[in-house]
Amino acid sequence: MPGLGYFDPQAGSLLVVPLIVRNQVIGLLALDDTRPNALSDEIRLLTIVAAQAAVAIENAQLYESLQASYHDLEAAYDALRELDRMKSELIQNISHELRTPLTFIRAISSCSKMGTWAT
Repeated sequence: MPGLGYFDPQAGSLLVVPLIVRNQVIGLLALDDTRPNALSDEIRLLTIVAAQAAVAIENAQLYESLQASYHDLEAAYDALRELDRMKSELIQNISHELRTPLTFIRAISSCSKMGTWAT
């Protein structure tokens, strides 16, 4: 049987059950036996195991996706924090650079108002 992966050519019975998540087949669970018609009693059990395996696989994929999203969000938050630090530093530098000339202008204005400005 091509497409099912490993298949024992001496198998007399083969039972294949789909792994279904959200109405989509995500894989197959296969069981074989060398005796003909040996697996008819295992259909219900294998169907239950396949359903549980499908849920476990989906949960693992969701967890992996959540971890990736968390790491992306953490990196974006770190970048935002760095941008905020740079913004604060820029504002502090601009404030300092503006204060120096303003102090000088205030001193000149004050001297001019008091008439103590030497010409």
